[in-house]
Order: sequence, then C-alpha cells, then structure tokens
Amino acid sequence: MEISILFAGDSGDGIQLLGNLFGTSVAMSHFYLNTYPEFPAEIRAPIGTLDGISSFKISIATQENYTIADELDLFVCLNLASFHKYRHKLQANTHILYDPNGFDNKNQKLSGIDLSEFERCTQPKTAIQAFDLLKNSEILNQKNIDIKERGLNKNFLFLGFLLQSLNLEHVHIQNMLEKALVQNKKFTQTSLDAFQIGINLAEHVEFSLSIKTQGKSLLEGIYRNINGNTAISLAIMSIPEVFGHKVVFSGYPITPASDIMHELIAKNVEGVQAHQAEDEIAAAGIALGAGFAGEVGITASSGPGISLKQEMINLAVMAELPLMILNIMRAGPSTGMPTKTEQSDLNLALFGRHGESPLPIMAIESPVSAYDQILDATKIMLEFQTPIIILSDTTIANSSSPWKIPDIQKRTYSIEKGNSMKRNENYVKPWVEVGNPNGIQILGGLEKDFYTGKISYDPENHQLMTRVRADKINAIAKQIPPQKISFSSQKTATLLLTWGSNSSVCHKLQEELEAQGKYVDLMVLQWIQPLATDTLTRLATYDKIYLVELNSGQLFRYLKSFGDFPITPILKNTGEPFFMQELKDKIDV
Repeated sequence: MEISILFAGDSGDGIQLLGNLFGTSVAMSHFYLNTYPEFPAEIRAPIGTLDGISSFKISIATQENYTIADELDLFVCLNLASFHKYRHKLQANTHILYDPNGFDNKNQKLSGIDLSEFERCTQPKTAIQAFDLLKNSEILNQKNIDIKERGLNKNFLFLGFLLQSLNLEHVHIQNMLEKALVQNKKFTQTSLDAFQIGINLAEHVEFSLSIKTQGKSLLEGIYRNINGNTAISLAIMSIPEVFGHKVVFSGYPITPASDIMHELIAKNVEGVQAHQAEDEIAAAGIALGAGFAGEVGITASSGPGISLKQEMINLAVMAELPLMILNIMRAGPSTGMPTKTEQSDLNLALFGRHGESPLPIMAIESPVSAYDQILDATKIMLEFQTPIIILSDTTIANSSSPWKIPDIQKRTYSIEKGNSMKRNENYVKPWVEVGNPNGIQILGGLEKDFYTGKISYDPENHQLMTRVRADKINAIAKQIPPQKISFSSQKTATLLLTWGSNSSVCHKLQEELEAQGKYVDLMVLQWIQPLATDTLTRLATYDKIYLVELNSGQLFRYLKSFGDFPITPILKNTGEPFFMQELKDKIDV
C-alpha cells in the first residue's frame, strides 16, 4: 500500500504545521513515510495568490518508500490558487478535499483562475467532496468565536478529519495540544476544539474517500520521524558523548540552515555551546577558535553565508585545524530562491578558496543517513586535523522519514598529541593541547616551515607544504569505506550515478525499471573529495553512465577531470527535486 497526499493553501493557513503533525501521526501509526514541504520565501506572502502558496506532500507506505510519489491520491486544497498551482499533478483517481471559502469571487481574482476552470478540470476525472469548514463548525459558532480565529485554526479541523478518515492514530496529537495549551498556550482552546470537531465530522459526514491505510509496516525498534536538519543537530549533540570533545557551534540566521542553530540553542545539551554570531564571518571565526582551543568547532549556513566564511575556512586549511562547515544548499546565485532546492554549491566547496586549499567534502544522502554521516565526518576531521565541508540541501533539510533511534556509542580516533612537528604516514602533524607550555606552535595564516613550524617564505618549503596539505587530504581516501553500488539483479553495463538528495528518487527509479525488465546499477557518492579509492575504477567498467544532479553539471565536470568516462548528465535548475517520470523519459536502457 502507498498513499500520496498533498496539502496546499496560503502560507498563513498553517500548512506546514498541518503536514508535520500529520506526518508525526503516520510515524506513530508505524507506517513508512516521506515528506516534501514547499513554502514561500516571504515572511508573509500575498494572500490568495500563486506566490503565497505553501504546500506539504507526504507519501505513506507499508514498505520502505524511497521518495515522494509523482501521482496524487488525495489533494487537500484550501484555496483556488493552490488548485491552480498543482492541478497539473491531478490523476484520474485523485480525491480532492477542499474548503469552499477559498473558492469565492475574491479568490478567483487573486489566483488568476476562474472557478469554472476548477469545475471543468476536476469534475470529469475525480471524486470531489465539498467540505465547508466554517459552516460545519457548529460548536465553534456556539462559543461565539469570531470567523478570523476559526479560519486560523482550520488546519486543525482538517487534521482531525483526515486522521479519523484514514484510520490513523490521533490520540497523541490531542494529548500534545492539551499539554501545550496548559504549558505555554502556543495553541488556543480553539485549536483543540477544531481538532476534535474534525474527528467528529469524519464520523458523521459522508466523504467518498476510497483510499484507506491498510495493514502495518514491520518497523522493528524505536523510531521517530526526522528531517535532515534535526538529524544533523542530534549528531552534533552526540559528539561530546561519542568523541569526548566539547562542541562550539556558531551560526548566523539564513534559510534553510537556521533550524540547526535553533535546535541546538533550544536543547541546550551539556558539552555543546551554541551561539548566534553578529555575522557569517564571525560565526566561522568563533567555531575556528574552538579548534584552536582543542575542541570541535562547527558552523552552518547556506550559499551566500558560505561565500563569506571562505577566508576563515582558508585559515583553518593553513593552520591545519578541525572545523566543520555545514552548507545547506538552496537555489542561487546570490539570494536566489531561498526556500527552493538546488545542488549548485559543489563548485564553491571544491574551488571557492584562494590559493591551493584542498579539504574533504562529504554529501549528505538523506535525512535518515545524516546522523551517522556527521559522526563519520567528525572522526575524519579530528584524525586529519582539517576543515571539512558537509553538503546538504533544502530537500534533505525539510523532508522527513522514519529514523531508528540509535544507541550512542563511543568512537575512538587516532591522532598523536604533543609538540613534535613530525607528521605521521597520513601527513598529519600532532595536535598541540591547550595549556602545554612546551607545545607552543604558530597556527596563523602565514606559511610554516615543514620541520620547525616557524613562519617561512622559502620557495622550496612552500612547494613542499602545498604538496603536503594536498597529500593529507588524498590520504583520507584510505580511511573511508569502498564505494557502495546498488547492483541490479541482472548484470548490466549501465550505471545511474548521483549524489545528495537525488538518491531517493534514483533508488525508486532503479526498482521501477527492474520491474519493467530494465536493469541499471546505482552509485550514490557520499565522499566527493577525496573520492573513495575504487570509485574511478568502478566508473570505468560501465558503457553508459547517467549522472543526475540539480545544477548545470558541476559534478559532471569534476569527474571528467579524472578521465573520459561515458557520462550523460541529467541536469535541472528549477528549484524542485527530480520527479520519477522526468528521469524515466531521459534514460535509455
């Protein structure tokens, strides 16, 4: 079983809250799920217009589903503009649940679509149930609550109605609302009333919804619904326990990275100091200062902020100090489209610094993989005394899936501490501990002598140090796992290659192609610099490679620098993720 639902309405309708609470209920009901939220960049986008639409798509399944389905089983549509924006996604069997109050003359003018178009487009192909939110809210009417407040809580009415209609767990949502009401009045009594009314309406109002959640998925262990930014935050909070180092996180607000800072400040975990700096440069400087002091420094931003941090990142390269830089990518350039997704910062990560400044680059694959990947990156960063860039994106940051809560276990990392300048077999020098009077080293931005660590302007020494810094990063390849490939059930000479958030749709595509008797292998790159030691040799074994990435070919050009591989790029710069059908149309198997 798989059900795909889209919620859409004005950005002030509480669509994101509706979607997140609905997703929590799905997870609590022990189903697999994937979500994809979209919202305007404006703080208060124009009401009733296409620019003001907020949406939240969710797929529910009884077996692992890698990505959001293209087709829609249910469209919860709160105004005419949202119908106008997403009507191209309607299928012959799509059910529509809508609020007639968002389909009046005023909304026709604002949305640019006539109501007759709504009737013409939907009536022949879908079962439509008109559900008038305000007229059916008799209890709210009796309490003399004004129309504005009832309108603000219609998302809770729809939430209760849907959870009951789809046989999903809803008691914990009611308990949460009751607790929040007592503790901080984040939600009003009207919210709770609207939620209960929705449940009651589902029991008494005839709604011709033929789809139902059936069966239970077999999720063993304790799970929670998690998005990428939350998973990254939890990994950061685990570092003191896992590696025995305190963490200093410093950031500056920017979409879509800000939630990491918000989460860390709100949780206030022992051993993790989280600061909001006065700007992006200061945020990187504070985090780098933690590296100078012998602890773990982390900063997070998106494209424009990463550009500003580059001088501090370069200092970390020269001083050979650990610094984690989280880049939650969005559509650029400049301010671009802050709430839309893109993978166009790979060039910035690879080449964005002045001078010869190599550093390791890891790409987060999914919200579920983010926790372990951050801890893997921390180990490499500490062992090799290097800054490291972690690439995520808006899709991973905001989308969610069920995540099995792990046991936190200590990890060891190998690095010598002391005053010697002698480098190990990986070209890493000892880490000087703070407070060691005999461990003084110059860690500034000027070039250092290979043997003494003192400032040096010697040409041959600079040549040597340039090579040593590059060799140190290349040596990381020996410490990372071999490149994983998802092999098809039949031997094939065709490879589907991708990185980051595209992995989900590519996994699903591989399955669907195989069901049609077409076979491709799948390779998802997590380490981009350095590549795993066997990556290039594996690429050379395929006759045809399709490379999927959300940019104008940045990984494509990077890989071509290693050899003339038979790569056909599939590229996109719309601010949206890849959809299944568009990939199918471009792959010849």
